[in-house]
Amino acid sequence: MADRDGEGRCQACGAAVSTAGSPVPPSVAAPDRPERATRWIAAVDGQRLRQVRRQRGLSIEKLADQAGLSLATVGRLERDPHPRCRGRTLARLCAALGEAPASFTRVAPGSGGTSG
Repeated sequence: MADRDGEGRCQACGAAVSTAGSPVPPSVAAPDRPERATRWIAAVDGQRLRQVRRQRGLSIEKLADQAGLSLATVGRLERDPHPRCRGRTLARLCAALGEAPASFTRVAPGSGGTSG
């Protein structure tokens, strides 16, 4: 469940996530289209993802294939300084690597993490 800032925890894995957009109010939704579901977005630790992939002896291409994702998506998650992805994408990567989703997520700046 998300808090006031749109941050929350994934019900499936407990990872810190934020919502991207909110459901379309019924007054705005087209009568022939159902309301849009809320998508859960996870902040991913790309360096950790790359480290685990290499430990498993997988190329980006092989991981993308095993996870059912595009090569561009996996590459972007490893390279971008602050990558984000859908919860479903994170779940696919974790299943392919045999890791828990929490091992690839990080607390987004300003989301209530510990201060030093």
